[in-house]
Amino acid sequence: MTGKDAVGAEFTGDITGALVVQGTITSTGYRKTSAPSDTSKLDADDLLQGGPALVVAGNVSGGIVLAVPPRDASSTDNDEDDDGIEDAKEGSASVISYGAAPAFVIGANGDDIAIGPVVGAGSAYGVQIQGTVTGNGVYSSISASGMVIGGQGGAVSVANGMSVSGTISATSKGASATGLRFGAGASVPILQVSGTVSATGGADDASKSVAIQIDAGANLPAISNSGTIKAIAGGEGGHATAILDKSGSVVLIENSGIISASGAAASSTRNIAIDLSANTTGVVVKQLAVGSGVAAPQILGDVRFGSNSDVFSVADGLVKGNVYFGEGNNSFALSGDAVFQGKALFGGGADSITLGNTAVFDGVADFGGGADTLTLGATSLFKGSLVNSGNLAVTLNGGALDVSAPASIGSLNVGATGILVATLDKTAGEGTAYNVAGTASFASGSQLYLRLSDTTNAEGRYTILQAGTLTGASNITTKSDLLPYMFKGTLAADAGANKLAVDVVRRTATELGLNRSQSTAYNAIYAALAQDDEVESVFLGLTNADQFRNQVRQMLPDHAGGAFSSISLGSRAFGQQIADPYGPVYSAGGIDIILSAAAWNAKKDERDTAAYDLGGYGFSAAGEIQTGLGSIGLSLGWLSNDYDSGGSDNTVKSNTYELAAYWRGQWDSFNAWARGSYGLASFNGSRLFAGKAGDKTIQRTASREWDGDLITFSGGAS
Repeated sequence: MTGKDAVGAEFTGDITGALVVQGTITSTGYRKTSAPSDTSKLDADDLLQGGPALVVAGNVSGGIVLAVPPRDASSTDNDEDDDGIEDAKEGSASVISYGAAPAFVIGANGDDIAIGPVVGAGSAYGVQIQGTVTGNGVYSSISASGMVIGGQGGAVSVANGMSVSGTISATSKGASATGLRFGAGASVPILQVSGTVSATGGADDASKSVAIQIDAGANLPAISNSGTIKAIAGGEGGHATAILDKSGSVVLIENSGIISASGAAASSTRNIAIDLSANTTGVVVKQLAVGSGVAAPQILGDVRFGSNSDVFSVADGLVKGNVYFGEGNNSFALSGDAVFQGKALFGGGADSITLGNTAVFDGVADFGGGADTLTLGATSLFKGSLVNSGNLAVTLNGGALDVSAPASIGSLNVGATGILVATLDKTAGEGTAYNVAGTASFASGSQLYLRLSDTTNAEGRYTILQAGTLTGASNITTKSDLLPYMFKGTLAADAGANKLAVDVVRRTATELGLNRSQSTAYNAIYAALAQDDEVESVFLGLTNADQFRNQVRQMLPDHAGGAFSSISLGSRAFGQQIADPYGPVYSAGGIDIILSAAAWNAKKDERDTAAYDLGGYGFSAAGEIQTGLGSIGLSLGWLSNDYDSGGSDNTVKSNTYELAAYWRGQWDSFNAWARGSYGLASFNGSRLFAGKAGDKTIQRTASREWDGDLITFSGGAS
């Protein structure tokens, strides 16, 4: 239907039975439903606003289904959904509004309506969206709306709830977009999403992209998502909210799919996955574990809770964003292989964070100063920082606590399988430093892992814990697995009362297993690390001997004699040919012309100096005359050499031009020869340093050119 306020299909009376849509219904006031490249030529009557595509304003006793053909599970049954229509003849519902009006509206002005259960459906939800509902503003600055239940003046009750296995979407260019809205007066027990609900809006501050919105006065207690609920802001200045509850009625959200908000500036607070800040009774949000082979669930964007006691339980997948808890006694639990990345901010209540299995908390925990608890178990990991945690009781029944900034806590209890990770840093306000107001206790078997933040002034003592009372310090096993191999760390025996301190010293060249040349260069290499943070990061990550020596090897220039050996082998190869020439011989005017070729190679293993592997070849042309005392000649040769330093990517190429004079004589069985030469050699070398700093590959290159002269004398007799 086209025209101002045009409605595609409107049902104002009561329907006994079900309302099933399996075709396409559209509405628009536009002359064109796709914007031309130049909109300046459009008149006002080209841009009229239509009404909704589909309106249900009366009771529907058998529910509403925007249907699609059933899945073909039988080769003999042509009507698998038993609706009296052959499945091959059934269509797919598509309800579309081009303009600001919602595509699908359920509700009446001044009248209360009821949507009954769908008979024969497994869930018996009163509203089932299997097809598509699309709201598209089309033109710039026109808002968009997908589907609205309620909000028309009268109440709307939906039996058993609503399901979306298809798609509900709203798209606006430069304005707000709302995918699915529950208006005032709507009462829906549960929303189950296995398909997609999405909203994509504009880029400015006035543009709000909201996938699911529950208005004040609506009632939607539960949302279950195994599909995708997403909101996308059109640019960094916009707002994106996947789920927005203004009613305070939502008390349970379960996610095994994706809930995401994106597009606004990452540094802003306008990418909100779940906003429950209107709630005053308490909410439970669960991210459920999924089966093997199923994509892990995700919540991407901030999560905002209300003012009462809330529970956030994450058993699988990823939560990436900041979580804001209110003033109640809140619980944040991670289990399975769940990962949280962001900040968790609590109020002043008695809050708790619990980690189990292999779960990871990676970020900041701001406990708000309450009587709070942090409990780790199994092989879980807390990595980040603790803020406003002066009353926090920390218990490690297992797992690892990796707090890399100073923190004040109430107590610390490290169990037999607990691990404390200490980042050693002399920079003020950095590095691990626990100030425990009460007791810090360590059970037999507890471990302390050491890590350095940099190499500058790394040696020395680091106080990592000070407590009111310290017990079990002798039970701690110190581990250097995370410590750079160039250092060794030990727990100080004289740290003082109720303190833990670590002494760090550099390993000697002998302890590092360096050879003579590496040992000579090591102090210079160590000093150079402070001049390049990325290269320093590579060395900070080297925790075993072989890795360390390999990186040191890459830092050394060519020094093992490969340059001398390669030219020497080439020159000697041509020298040996004088005694027994085998090249082609031509005679011209009493002068013999001799053309020669040679090739050579050599290999040296690493010992006191670096290894090398070289190869070369060359050509020579000589002219000689015969005299009564033997043959006298001159030769001109060219030598090409190429060698590398064993396992290092250190390559040197050279070209040598050599002019030689020689004599050769033979008397019966006695042979003798002598040769002298002068040559010019040019070298071209390149060296690559490559290493890993976390997941990042760090590379540095060095290249050089140099020249040299050579003078040789050789001779022999047999």
